[in-house]
Amino acid sequence: MPGGVFRVVMVDNGNNLLRAYLAEKSERNFRAVVELHSAMVEGTAVRYLKDPVAAEDVSQHVFIRLAKKASRLSPDICLAGGLYRQACRVSLDALRSEQRRQSRENEAALAMNPKPMTEKDSLLIPEPAPHRTAAPRRERRVGKRTLSGIADRRT
Repeated sequence: MPGGVFRVVMVDNGNNLLRAYLAEKSERNFRAVVELHSAMVEGTAVRYLKDPVAAEDVSQHVFIRLAKKASRLSPDICLAGGLYRQACRVSLDALRSEQRRQSRENEAALAMNPKPMTEKDSLLIPEPAPHRTAAPRRERRVGKRTLSGIADRRT
């Protein structure tokens, strides 16, 4: 178009916004990074976890890590790829953590509630002997006579 005005629109991949966040410590720039990439991060987490609520937690965790480590990132990093990898890693960590928690809960439940005994099992376990603190009076006398009779015979 001769003599016309061309408008060039640059799509920001988030790197410029991240650099601006680092330079200005601007919450507005970081919010823009989050808005740009949150759907991808959360979608990745949902595919791993199959739980939208847990995926939101993963997404928050990923962006908190980004905020903490942004100054150490290379300026030419592909931010979307890095966030995707972090979303995968944090999602897998969440899955493993949940599996370990469920395993511990199952072990605790088994320890608290052992398998119910069947009638057959109860027949195999002998009845405990009744606890006696002292022999009845009559048995004590017999025992003394018997012991004294043995002692008398030896002499």
